[in-house]
Amino acid sequence: MERSFAEYRVRALLEQRRRFSTKKELQKVLNRKNVSKFAKPGTPEDKIEETLSNLEKIAKFIPIRDETELEEIIKLMQLLADHRARYNYLYDKTGIDFMKRVRESMAQYFTILSELRMRRKEYIPYWFTDDYWISEWSKIFLGLGPEDNMTKFGYDLKARDFLFLLTLELACADSASGLETPMIRLKYDETQNSYMLVPTESAAKEFLILVDKIHKNILTFTDWVNDNLFFPEPTQLKVKPAKDARFWKIALTGDGAVGKTSIRKRYLGEGFSGDYISTFGADFALHTTDIGDTNIQWQIWDLAGQPRFTEVIKAYFNRIFGAVLVYDVTRQTTFENVENWINEIWDNSGRKEKVPIVLLANKIDLREEGLGQVSTDEGRRIAEENGLIFIETSAKTGEGINEAFEKIGLKILEFTAK
Repeated sequence: MERSFAEYRVRALLEQRRRFSTKKELQKVLNRKNVSKFAKPGTPEDKIEETLSNLEKIAKFIPIRDETELEEIIKLMQLLADHRARYNYLYDKTGIDFMKRVRESMAQYFTILSELRMRRKEYIPYWFTDDYWISEWSKIFLGLGPEDNMTKFGYDLKARDFLFLLTLELACADSASGLETPMIRLKYDETQNSYMLVPTESAAKEFLILVDKIHKNILTFTDWVNDNLFFPEPTQLKVKPAKDARFWKIALTGDGAVGKTSIRKRYLGEGFSGDYISTFGADFALHTTDIGDTNIQWQIWDLAGQPRFTEVIKAYFNRIFGAVLVYDVTRQTTFENVENWINEIWDNSGRKEKVPIVLLANKIDLREEGLGQVSTDEGRRIAEENGLIFIETSAKTGEGINEAFEKIGLKILEFTAK
């Protein structure tokens, strides 16, 4: 009976992955109204638009045929945002490169072995992340048990948590990037209270010849694994002490709709990392520049300002080197909340001393239209009282944007020299 159930489930899921909606059918499901319905209350319109754009890319690889499947994918994106917040220290250049290589090997291993088992009619319920794949991946790629800590790689988290994060990245980020062919679909199964993995159709086609060779014993699966997959050495994930690093994590924060994302895009010249989708709660970008005579790499976390994200955002403040705090000169309430943001940054940075903060009075271009509510003197006063750098900016014209990052960079140089 168990064998019959497993066979039915596996066959149903493999068949399901091949049924994509037509463009017309997809538009009925994937639209602004439905995305808004399943997003958390209060998600700003620009985030809805970005999410809709990413979902359109994901839909090329993951079937979204009805509102139930749309809701599942949005929940995955939200879950990815939460996990990125919890393990944001993994997202420096070294960590990103490492994660990309490991997750590609995970996906290839999973795809080929699952297709091979289907050929051999090994209908076992092997597709559940928690019960099977995480344990196998831990042993194969990390040489650890799923509950073991990854200290030998320089990180303080369990192998299980690390690999589940990579599975979420495979399910969401790789699909949205368009730079790599996604190989895994991740779906929540309420009956098993676990996430189920299914190879995407494109992945199955890519390895069709290889699977055929292994199935016919022309090539052994073990030989293919040993010759083609990436296995990390313990030294490859060692993290430099913060005081020696030229890698600076900063938070771009403030109330919702004050122009944080526009400031980030203006500064980076649309330099958002193409491999990582924007998620509910935070966007992520890397940028290399020179501050004085020092070459540094910014890791910029563009954080949502809505109150419902407060607890998630606190995790992003951990171990930052500084913050860019933004308010809108046309909205008094965003200015009134500045001191609350200052306290949140300093209370959650995990540093013994107060990290540098640059306070940006944004949207000054709108003062010409008579919309300004917060004066220059008011902004300068609160900055001086708290020992902050104060700059007036316009993301629209670019005024003050580069100056803001240059000045916070110089302050961080002083901060790290202590």
